[in-house]
Order: sequence, then C-alpha cells, then structure tokens
Amino acid sequence: MKPRLPSFCTAWTMLVGLFLFGSSVHAGTIVKAAGNDTLATAQNVDAAFGLQADPNIGDRSQNTSTLFPHATVKGAGDGTFDYYSFTVAQPGTRGLFDIDATSTTNSIAPFNSMLFLYSLDGGGSATFLGSNDDADAITDGAEGSTTLIDAYLEHTFPEAGEYIVGVSRDFSIPLFDGIGGTMVKDGDLYDLNISLVPVPEPSALVLSLTSIISLAVVGRRSLRRQESAAA
Repeated sequence: MKPRLPSFCTAWTMLVGLFLFGSSVHAGTIVKAAGNDTLATAQNVDAAFGLQADPNIGDRSQNTSTLFPHATVKGAGDGTFDYYSFTVAQPGTRGLFDIDATSTTNSIAPFNSMLFLYSLDGGGSATFLGSNDDADAITDGAEGSTTLIDAYLEHTFPEAGEYIVGVSRDFSIPLFDGIGGTMVKDGDLYDLNISLVPVPEPSALVLSLTSIISLAVVGRRSLRRQESAAA
C-alpha cells in the first residue's frame, strides 16, 4: 500500500499548529485534526514521517531519530478518543509508540495516557493488537517524559498494511469497534511519537556478517604475529 498524499485537512491543521504551537511544530510534526474520533475516521500521518534529529525519539535504549522514520502528532483533547493511521510497508517492521509532553488544564486529574493498537482488516473491521498504560521507565522512548504515566508501546507487525494507534486516558479498554472508557478531555495536551523500525535488508545482514568475520580474521592474524615476535 502506498503512503497517502497529505490531504487539505492535514495541510490546514499543520498551519493551525504553527499558529498554536509556534516553533515547536517542525518538519516531521503534524497537528491533530478534528473528527479523528473513530477507527473509520482515523487521521493518517504517513506524510509526516522523516529522519529529523529529535531528542524525544527513541526506544528503550537509544535515540533513533536519525536512524528510523518517525512522525510526531501534537494532540489536544476535545472530549473524544484520538485515532491515527499509518502504513507499514514491510512485514517484521517494529513500531515504537511514545506519549510525551503531557499536560492538562483539567482540575480533576493529571493526563494519565493510554495507547491502543489495531490492524485494519478487510471490509473495514479491525483487530486489537495491544495496549499500554504506564511506561516501565521515564527514559522509554528517549527524552520528553517526566512521569511514568506517559504511555509507551512497542509492537512487531507480522504483515504489511494499514494500522491505527489510539490515544485515551487511563481506565480504558479495547472494544470490537475501538476504545471504550475515558476519553481525552478538553485541556489535555500530548505529543504522540510514532517510529517505524524496518527489517534489515538481507544484503545488509550479509555485509555485517562479512565485516565481523573479517575483523575476527584480522585480529587472529595480529595475535599470531605478536606471539611469533614474543617467541
């Protein structure tokens, strides 16, 4: 499936984002559009993927922003669940989903985020793939979080196709038609970072293996020369 071209709505929301968020909206960033409150109306983010350096993009061990394609959504709650679709081009691709920079003007409770992942099946139906409430460590997903209640989710996709990630507050559950539970409230703000880690090409694996073998051979020869000189 080819990535979609950015729609007029996408372009308009990016312009609105420049007004609302200023310089914090950069290439690789897209602003949440109104109406993305169901699986069927999920906002596509394919056009935002890039390799821009960003300290807030990574996995559980390193910054991956210049290594793997990533996109950031600037989200603002409006009393609904938020859904974002994206295309996986290759089976075995690993997805990294990270909530950062949460804040809220809602006085009831802080914004405790949850992430839900779905695959789109034929005929418009969807399959629930996984969810996360709290991260294991503040450093999951690199920088950008100051609390463990910022959700972080990893998933390896066995098939290419279109997938959807949904955002909610805690105390939510997966249903057959999306998320059920606590919606993202008015005043809730968040960044959703999506990274797609491709499967290494066979040629790259062969090259890496060849390099390792070559280094081992060179090291062994050097050791033999040192032993001979010592004798």
